[in-house]
Amino acid sequence: MQFPPECRDALRFPDFWEGTDEPSLREFLDFRLSAGDLKDEVTEHHNYSTDLNKLSKFYAEVSEMGKKILKWRNTLKSLSVKYFWEVQQRRHNINIERQLIKEQGLLDFEETGLRRLRDTSSAVHNDHLQHYTRSKRQLSEEETKSLKRIEVDKARDPEIQGLDILNDSDLDEVESGYFEYGQDYAEEAEFEPTFVVKLRNVLEEAKKSGNDFDKKLAALGIICISSRKTLQEPCSMRKKVKSILTDKEHEELRDILQLSNIDIAPLANGDTLQDLRRIINSLELTTTTDILIRRIYDHFCCGLEGRGELSKSMEERQLTVKYIQPLFDWAFQDISDFDSFWCEKGNRDLIKSRDIDHNLWDGVFCDESTIFMEKPHTGLVEVSGGTEGCSVTKLKEDLLKLAKGMRRHLKRVAITVSGDDLGQCCKLKVVGSQCVGNRLYMQAMCCVGNRVFVMWEWNDAILPRTLIDMALLSRTIRSVLVFKQTILETRHSIEKMKEAENCCKAEILKSGFSSPIREAESPWRDWFVDV
Repeated sequence: MQFPPECRDALRFPDFWEGTDEPSLREFLDFRLSAGDLKDEVTEHHNYSTDLNKLSKFYAEVSEMGKKILKWRNTLKSLSVKYFWEVQQRRHNINIERQLIKEQGLLDFEETGLRRLRDTSSAVHNDHLQHYTRSKRQLSEEETKSLKRIEVDKARDPEIQGLDILNDSDLDEVESGYFEYGQDYAEEAEFEPTFVVKLRNVLEEAKKSGNDFDKKLAALGIICISSRKTLQEPCSMRKKVKSILTDKEHEELRDILQLSNIDIAPLANGDTLQDLRRIINSLELTTTTDILIRRIYDHFCCGLEGRGELSKSMEERQLTVKYIQPLFDWAFQDISDFDSFWCEKGNRDLIKSRDIDHNLWDGVFCDESTIFMEKPHTGLVEVSGGTEGCSVTKLKEDLLKLAKGMRRHLKRVAITVSGDDLGQCCKLKVVGSQCVGNRLYMQAMCCVGNRVFVMWEWNDAILPRTLIDMALLSRTIRSVLVFKQTILETRHSIEKMKEAENCCKAEILKSGFSSPIREAESPWRDWFVDV
């Protein structure tokens, strides 16, 4: 746009105002950053406001330009500006951290070596001590067998709850919260691991808390664990879980919640879009993952080039169709027996079919393989608003909807197997993602006990909308690949469990049911009765 000479002379940054079609504070900050002269937040906001005040002197408020100036002034508190300064702070912190690592690297290396030496020496000593203790116990095992049997019978009394019966002398009789006297599932249901008992207590307390969101989750038997820093944290269960579990119980829970790790080398940052484009075009494509990475980088780089569509405001449907759907869909193109459904992509027949639960969420990844009794949605995506985010109310509503959906489809996964191996069954997972603004909050859920579900937020990724954000795109791609890998591991685990169950059934048929003693059925499917 053009301004009168006297107006242009009054402006401190006339090149920005004349070279930008839709000025905003975010556009101004990008302009200052590209010029290599970006100051602190207070200074830059003052520069922007000062130029706006000078423009206001030359145009009346009722004029067309006056109305535009008022609109430009209203961009001071947009979420994109907040994210811009968060990224700047993060880059500053990374530079400081790199400098500290460089200066203290040698000292850290020496301290790590000494610590490992001490740990190794301590482990060797403990091994010798445990071996001696086991030898002593074996000598007196026959003499104390009857006494221990009486103690275990007392432990089975219904008045004793959970694992309160355990003490130091009982450690050899119990492993991971289960007695070793046969595969009695009725006893396993009564004597749960201590962390499950404590998680159930957290649920009971949450039902009485003042947090309505916690109450709704607790009524569904869902423990929600997350630590959001960029947006309001809707759930407060994390602190309670962290404070109530011992270190050992934390490790037991972490072992169940553990996700696969996928390493992706971050793409070199380009100072300009032209530099970034040259780097993308020079990537060597040797694997399907390399092809996927280049395709996603190219897609988002195109969104910043030309008219810069990606950096502008977008409504929910436009954001979903153009960027969120490709980001997830492309990762699954090399996998058979999977289908994805996106309600926002304009599929009228699907949207009209209210009896089909595909359209309950913005994005669905449905496992079409014949191994499942019911085709589960092992991956769900919920988009909460456009690029400017959403209200706190909608954020909570969508997260609760996502939690309900993951719980329902975890049941579809679970009932496929009988649950002979409860330890492996507890590790079966479904995943989800809530997209708020340009943030992807990655979720996963599993069932650790009877009507006790754990839903945890395992990553907070960024949907890039600026050249600066592109430096974090590799982390976002990694999150999507972990999302995909978790879905595939769930299918693979079900296949292995069903194979083991079929082998067991074949052995029983081969034996001719000669044994009069039958093992009790697993309580696994009963855990999902109310779902």
